[in-house]
Amino acid sequence: MLSFVFLVGLSVAPIFGCSDDSAPTDSGPEAVLAISYPESGAFINKSRVMVRGTAEGVDTVKVNGNQAEVVSGEWKVLVDFAEGEALATASAGKAEASVDFVVDTIAPVIELAQPARGLMQADSDGDQVVFAGRVTEEVSGLKVLGLDGAGVSFDEDGNFTHSAELRPGYNEFELKAVDGAGNESKTMRAVVFGPLAGATDEIDSAAEILLSPALFADAGDVILSLMTPERLSEFLQGSMADNENFQIDSIDYSDASVEIAPHSMDPLHDTGYITIDLSVEALVIAGTVTFEGESLPVTITIDQVAISTELTLAATEAGGLDISFSESVLEFEEDALHFDVAGKTEQDLGEGLRNVLFTVATGVAKTAFSEILSDELFAQLYDPGLLRRSVELLGRTLEFQLYIRQVRITEGDGIFVKASIAVVSPKFEGVPDVPGALDLPQGPRTSSSLAGDLLVSTRRTAVNRILHGAWRSGLLNLALVGSDFAGFELPVELSASALSVLLDSRISQLADKSTPAGLKLRPLLPPIVDLKQSPAAVEAGANDIRLQLGDLMADLQLLPSDGAPIDIATVALYVDISAQFTSRDGKLGLTMDATARADVAEEPTLDLDDAKIEDLLTNLVGLATQMLGNKLELGADTELGWLRVREPQAEVHGVEFDQLSVAADVEAVPQE
Repeated sequence: MLSFVFLVGLSVAPIFGCSDDSAPTDSGPEAVLAISYPESGAFINKSRVMVRGTAEGVDTVKVNGNQAEVVSGEWKVLVDFAEGEALATASAGKAEASVDFVVDTIAPVIELAQPARGLMQADSDGDQVVFAGRVTEEVSGLKVLGLDGAGVSFDEDGNFTHSAELRPGYNEFELKAVDGAGNESKTMRAVVFGPLAGATDEIDSAAEILLSPALFADAGDVILSLMTPERLSEFLQGSMADNENFQIDSIDYSDASVEIAPHSMDPLHDTGYITIDLSVEALVIAGTVTFEGESLPVTITIDQVAISTELTLAATEAGGLDISFSESVLEFEEDALHFDVAGKTEQDLGEGLRNVLFTVATGVAKTAFSEILSDELFAQLYDPGLLRRSVELLGRTLEFQLYIRQVRITEGDGIFVKASIAVVSPKFEGVPDVPGALDLPQGPRTSSSLAGDLLVSTRRTAVNRILHGAWRSGLLNLALVGSDFAGFELPVELSASALSVLLDSRISQLADKSTPAGLKLRPLLPPIVDLKQSPAAVEAGANDIRLQLGDLMADLQLLPSDGAPIDIATVALYVDISAQFTSRDGKLGLTMDATARADVAEEPTLDLDDAKIEDLLTNLVGLATQMLGNKLELGADTELGWLRVREPQAEVHGVEFDQLSVAADVEAVPQE
């Protein structure tokens, strides 16, 4: 029996792996595993982590159930982890390696108590702005807090207080927090700082206007085009309607020329003067003369007549322009005057009738070619309504008044006008109250290098005050609904369907996909001009005007037809606009390009991807700004129909680059 058991044991031993020392084996060396990334205790800011490591003795490794191939002793595999504490375990055969770490994908939360958005700070309140608040970071802890690259101290609870220096004009700040996992969050603020003035106060020495002598030749051409026989006849019939001795039927001439010339001051003209010399060939006056109770048809012909007058310009106390004409001088040779009265020539007429006709001829000539200049034609060349300027944008208008404070006429330069400006448009209800309008002092002046028929020079403060008026009047409070942006079509259309694709599919659950979306723009601060001359001033666009607009609040909403708007997000935009002057149909306009930065302020309905919202709105604002520039025109209550602006150029100059000059050639358009 014992021998039987012994034999059975020998026969089954190989089955249970027992062998003697000389038996062969097929098992290889034991696997060796290690995880090189992530490190133990690390904070990782991604939920999908590329786990990496090394392996010996195996071809494949499994990490949390995900298989990885071993190549040259190394392996890697993407593994999804939940937020919070995480464990990565690599295994192959009996070998195993683990590492614990923390997944933290949530950025720190910045609660900025001050400064508030839309801050305008007077220089009398100091040149420091205080940033105070708290940063909340519950997982990996707050690691870095910085304001525009400068470190900001914080306590263990994330509370901080930090002062930053303000420079005169526009200031933009970015506060950034970084946690232990590398998650970043930011918030932005804009502050307008400097001396402030009343929004409607008059701006002294706001503009200087120079009209070159070349314009006088153009004005002469326009006068000749306006001085048609039909216009002269109509004017004379009205002005001589009560004349008992002569009734005019018509007036005609074969040719006319006019010369207008500026002259510098002299003892009789303390601001200079302008002479107007008019020459008319073959003047023919037809009408009816009443002499000794008898009405006789008469034709008066003057072979050549010259009319001269002087024009002076002066600023009135009220800021208007006083235009005065001197007594005109009429000259013609006596033998150049001819009469035809009922078929009789001057040789056949008595002295009394000849004297009457001579008086009629001189009176008609003076009235036709002198009085019409002051009463009629110069009303076409100048109208007081020109002093009330306007900026029109999409049906809204900003009005500002020019007050002429000085006029000077010289032979070499033409007409020089110095004017002040006051913004007269009322405040728009939706614009916040601020302590005043930026009123920066002007630095040392320099002359512009530009040349043209028309040269307008202004200073940074005047431009800023006009921009403040545009903002205050609500000109920049605009809305986009669907593809309609305040009256014109954008090449994109906002809707619930579009936003669900661009931002988050959950938006389609808030309203019907066809529901239009809207974007309301609410600027909390006025635009500020920053005149900076490019070092490459010879390049096209080197003297573009830079406008900066901060804390432009954009409310993104869904607009269902049967309910209240659904708020999606409110974003603060910070916009840089590059503007260039251009001419459109004889008017001065602007072209504008914009870049923008964004800071999501509120997301009341859904927690969305901030980067997607910011990208959408910055692109929309850039597109809208470009299209707005195409609609922006500078006009007046009265436009000069005879004048067209061509080829405007802008130049920034001044020791502190705070002067702006615009030069343009002017084309006269003869009137019909």
